[in-house]
Amino acid sequence: AEVFFMPNLTEIIEDPLTTFGDGKYMLIEFFPQNIPENQKEILFNLKMSGVTPIIAHPERYVPVQKNPNLVYNWLNAGCIIQVDAGSTLGLLGKSAKEASQIIIKQNWCQVLGSDAHDTKKRNFVLKDAIDLVKNWVGQEAKKLVYDNPKAILNGQSINTDNAIEYGKIRSRFWNKI
Repeated sequence: AEVFFMPNLTEIIEDPLTTFGDGKYMLIEFFPQNIPENQKEILFNLKMSGVTPIIAHPERYVPVQKNPNLVYNWLNAGCIIQVDAGSTLGLLGKSAKEASQIIIKQNWCQVLGSDAHDTKKRNFVLKDAIDLVKNWVGQEAKKLVYDNPKAILNGQSINTDNAIEYGKIRSRFWNKI
């Protein structure tokens, strides 16, 4: 139920098909190659309207693959981050896999989603992804697939303070990777 990023996001928040949790969350998707500059203003306006943006699969966006700190900036602006299960397994490319690992290990991810589209090309691989993510973050993986998604559906808040405290990746660290 992703909503494609457009400048009119605040105009459609009353449509129950565009939000989750009694209108408190919106799952937003960007073009893979480009994150518009006006996204900061639009996401801020959503927050001010009482809707928390959930950024869908940032690990698949080329700008994030080049600079994972964009994810930190979204978190710091009050957004929630959702990583695709298929990305963690490498099913959506090597760059998406590497970015998903960074995002999850940095504690920047709040939701691990299936992004299942069908039973052939984009199948449901959540169980395999959970097993892998447990190797990265231990029992914290339960929050990503159970606790946080349940909170979103119930319109409850998700605490991202720990993710923000973790901070940005230093450029020397990123260059080593």
